[in-house]
Amino acid sequence: MRAAYRGVQYRILYFFSGKDVVVVSHGLHKERRVPSLEIDRAIERKKKFQASPTAHTFDPDEKKDGKEDA
Repeated sequence: MRAAYRGVQYRILYFFSGKDVVVVSHGLHKERRVPSLEIDRAIERKKKFQASPTAHTFDPDEKKDGKEDA
């Protein structure tokens, strides 16, 4: 995905998880081409997400320490 903010061009790497979920891997400044290192980084993050989606998904109802209020 491409985005611009205050005249700076960005690339946002993402992947789909199923039919309804888009997972943002990371973003970087625009370059002529996305470096292989950045593509490799996105692939590794996709593998980690697929191995444990809930561990990599934000839940606003869950506290940071993993404990809920009693």
